[in-house]
Amino acid sequence: MVRIACKLSEEQSMANGLLVSAYKDVQNRNVIYMLTNLSQVEVKMNFREKEKAKTYTPDVDHNLELTIQKLDKVIISARSLVTVLK
Repeated sequence: MVRIACKLSEEQSMANGLLVSAYKDVQNRNVIYMLTNLSQVEVKMNFREKEKAKTYTPDVDHNLELTIQKLDKVIISARSLVTVLK
């Protein structure tokens, strides 16, 4: 797995509460995004794509639950981490 460049439309910071990292799995060519929401409110992320992707949320309410979300409407719960497999 190799870390790749990834930017948000707004600058990442502890102040606005959204952080992102991206990795590419060179064996199966998947791109993996780690989205961290430090804020107290739910955030909707738009990857500007209509396809669907697997997401995993390891928080108190979801316990690493697998969901399928559209990439133009990925929901990141307050104070949580979401892994997106694209």
